[in-house]
Amino acid sequence: MSGEWDDRDLLRDLEPAQWIRRGLGDANPTEVRSLVPAGFDQYARVLNPAEIENANRSVTPVRWADVARASGGIAHAGMQFAAISAYTSPSRMFWTYGPRQNNVSDELASRHVSTLARLLAGHTKTPETCFYGFWEGNTAFSEIDPTVPRIALGSDGFRYYMLGGPISRAGDNFHGLLAHLWWPADRAWFVAAHFDFDCIYVGGSARCIDDLIVAPDLESWQISPDHQVMSHSDSSAP
Repeated sequence: MSGEWDDRDLLRDLEPAQWIRRGLGDANPTEVRSLVPAGFDQYARVLNPAEIENANRSVTPVRWADVARASGGIAHAGMQFAAISAYTSPSRMFWTYGPRQNNVSDELASRHVSTLARLLAGHTKTPETCFYGFWEGNTAFSEIDPTVPRIALGSDGFRYYMLGGPISRAGDNFHGLLAHLWWPADRAWFVAAHFDFDCIYVGGSARCIDDLIVAPDLESWQISPDHQVMSHSDSSAP
């Protein structure tokens, strides 16, 4: 069961996030390096699952690779859900909903993020001290005290509220939303869950990313820092 952050958890000292600003620099906004800072050994793309809604209203996650197979396509690191599902015949469309965009807080999304967090917890020496960034632009944050500081990151200049806590809180929501950015104090890895996308990007050590790729409860692909993130970047759909 996921929990909730409170406005009292907001940080006023934003120094722990300054390294991100330097790591992103002026990276091309169409590439992973614009979301995840430079300097990690490897990078990965973690796909948010599609969904089957069961008769009892429970939800079963669906892997993109299974959708690609049903559509006659081939799963690959750069696949986009809209592209791999576009040519699926109605008789083979076994899923109910496509993947959610990041940061929507519901049972499946929180479970997905918590699964990722449990894996990443084994790849940091500071699992009890992590930082979480929430993009200020969502109307859910309209009642937050305007004097609370935010930090601008990346070439787009988006500003983020910062909160701090253990990695076990990665699946907790703040005003109904999941974190857009999170990382441990030792900077062993970094997670970017941009609000426009239906996948999560991670930078980490080679061992961390290797473990992520083979994790049975996550669908992940190794990518390069110049991997294209835009939804129209998949040209290999059937």
